[in-house]
Amino acid sequence: MHYTMLLFDVDDTLLDFQASEYDALTQLFADTQHELTPAIRAYYHDMNQDMWRAYEKGDLKRQDLLDTRFSKLFDHLGEQVDGIQYEKMYRHSLDEGHKQIPEAAALLKTLKAAGYHLYVASNGVGHTQRQRLTAAHLIDYFDDIFVSEELQAQKPTAEFFERAEAKLPNFEKTTTLMIGDSLTSDIKGGDANGLDTVWYDPHFQPNRSAILPTYQIDHLMELVALLKAV
Repeated sequence: MHYTMLLFDVDDTLLDFQASEYDALTQLFADTQHELTPAIRAYYHDMNQDMWRAYEKGDLKRQDLLDTRFSKLFDHLGEQVDGIQYEKMYRHSLDEGHKQIPEAAALLKTLKAAGYHLYVASNGVGHTQRQRLTAAHLIDYFDDIFVSEELQAQKPTAEFFERAEAKLPNFEKTTTLMIGDSLTSDIKGGDANGLDTVWYDPHFQPNRSAILPTYQIDHLMELVALLKAV
């Protein structure tokens, strides 16, 4: 067994964040008596991703992101709202979103039974990620959970990985693998910190960046065969 510790991203790697985002946004708009059109949803999705990328780069604080994203969205729509209150309403619905990526439970069960030590390495809010993993019946597969809010550092920074690694028993870079769907967060961060990486790419996206994963898979269960082969 070459790798013994496996670090997993959560959103769009194990849990379907796109579905959770859509459901939470739909509920928010219904509760506030607004119409959610496909154009508004697309605008929010792109704006939100841009804000999280700024967070990854250290250009935006997490709390500022959460406090302002809905005021910015509705400002774009020509309306002033209480962005902090809207965030609380949205977060309440998002906490309930726990639809799994296909094969997630089967993968974790197989890896746990094979003796791997599994950990979460996620950007996000600690309470939200724990609640969603619990509702999805995945949380018990993990030895520990590392979330950017609690580590006070975000992927892909060195601080995130160093603070997570400090909590790992008998940690060695050469036997630890980072698995995730984001080139700019999971793969860039893992590689910069000396870890081998697996890019989960279910949509067959072309990699036009200079960020190169060690391995690439398009179905989660492919990871089992990959680990046996190395």
